Amino acid sequence: MKKLILYLFIILSLDTFAQYDIKNIPDSLLKNANAIVRKGVTDIIVKSPAKATLKSVLAVTLINKNADDYNSLTAYYEKLSSISNLKAILFDANGKKIKEFKNNDFSDHSQISSFSIYDDDRVKFLKIFQPTYPYTIEFSYTKEYNSILGYPTWYPQDDFNLAIEYSSYSINYPADLNIRFKEYQTKKIKEENLNNIKTVVYEAKNLKAYEKEVMTAGLGNLCPWVWIGLGKFEFDGYPGDQSDWKSLGSWVYNLSAGLDVLPLNVKTKVHELTDHISNPKEKTKILYEYLQSKSRYVSVQLGIGGFRPFSAEKVASNNYGDCKALSNYMLALLKEVGIKSHLVVVGAGNRPGMNKDFSNMYQANHMILCVPFEKDSVWLECTTQRGPFNYLGSFTGDRNVLLITPEGGKIVKTPAYLPKDNSQIRIINVKIDKDGNAISKSETIYTGEQFEYIQGQLFREAKEQKEFIHNYLDIANPQIIKYNYIQKDKS
Repeated sequence: MKKLILYLFIILSLDTFAQYDIKNIPDSLLKNANAIVRKGVTDIIVKSPAKATLKSVLAVTLINKNADDYNSLTAYYEKLSSISNLKAILFDANGKKIKEFKNNDFSDHSQISSFSIYDDDRVKFLKIFQPTYPYTIEFSYTKEYNSILGYPTWYPQDDFNLAIEYSSYSINYPADLNIRFKEYQTKKIKEENLNNIKTVVYEAKNLKAYEKEVMTAGLGNLCPWVWIGLGKFEFDGYPGDQSDWKSLGSWVYNLSAGLDVLPLNVKTKVHELTDHISNPKEKTKILYEYLQSKSRYVSVQLGIGGFRPFSAEKVASNNYGDCKALSNYMLALLKEVGIKSHLVVVGAGNRPGMNKDFSNMYQANHMILCVPFEKDSVWLECTTQRGPFNYLGSFTGDRNVLLITPEGGKIVKTPAYLPKDNSQIRIINVKIDKDGNAISKSETIYTGEQFEYIQGQLFREAKEQKEFIHNYLDIANPQIIKYNYIQKDKS
């Protein structure tokens, strides 16, 4: 019996070592791969609209130094969640354990975003240095949610030159929470309802690596993924429903309710600026320029403060705010003169805009303002001090956004900038003397998104502006006699 137990122990030990042996990887997965996910497991147990537990295990074999990003291990959390059971194990090419790392080996520090002056995001971090390739790192942790706005997307193959041996995603939740799923190139392998507790499981096996190509369609169009959409939820004590955009818009609307009251001195100034103006659009422009002259963008994201704006009174007092606070402040300025406007939630920058058929707060990262008029609407980016009136540009233009109304949310589209709207018109006059010397005068007018390319020059020092022109001209030793940049609506 003792011999049998010893034999079983030896077999189990060998299996553990062999689990990450490089020789066990199929040749088809090694092609074009810098790294291979040997095992990626995400298990979520939802207990209520506000509480859940996530357990994650990720084992990655790094084939060469081009995969070194995978030796940086991160687990993110904030004041409304916590991380425990942190562990990392380093294996050699044969799958033999080299070293084990536990919670005390991880650093814990703030993860303030580049655009925030302060937020409560934090990260547990460990970087593993291993000079000999290939090797494998297995990283695991548990995350406890005490407030929930959404769950991680399952995106097993999220990088080029990354192959997947095995990945799974499971979520267990009370049926009445109405959790939803949007799938791409994958299907549930398990879906059951036992005593009103639902379980849904996805799997991916043996996904070959994609080599990055110029003008690629992007991994989002090539690889499987699943979005998770909430129904009932509670975030930082504020319950809501994300079952559809209307319900989610109501949650956002209620967060800002009562925060649009201006102090008396600002009310007086608003009327001083606009009472002699009859055109509502002209009034809007005057108040937008007042906002730009009196406020600046400062981001502070703490708990519900990441979604609930500062009051208009606080912005007026401090002369700063984030995108939500400044948009809400502009709404309050317009409300004072009887002009209706709506907060707008948007996925800005490289985000594609809201999917009109699938509501999910994680699609958004920014807020702007819409001012509807009889024949058209004015769109205001309230975080810029120099941006033109009624100009969104490439950051938030031409995409689906969530318009926030008292009746709830509504998907609408921001203006697109067509080719005729985006131009560089350049007129150059050149005089050449008999010795071949030339004096030239050039004037360029930038419109639409072309304007964004050059706008930064307005804020540079004279020396930097001149260096930019030198580099732009690409002429040997030009002598710049005179130059000037003018933003016509701000001149």
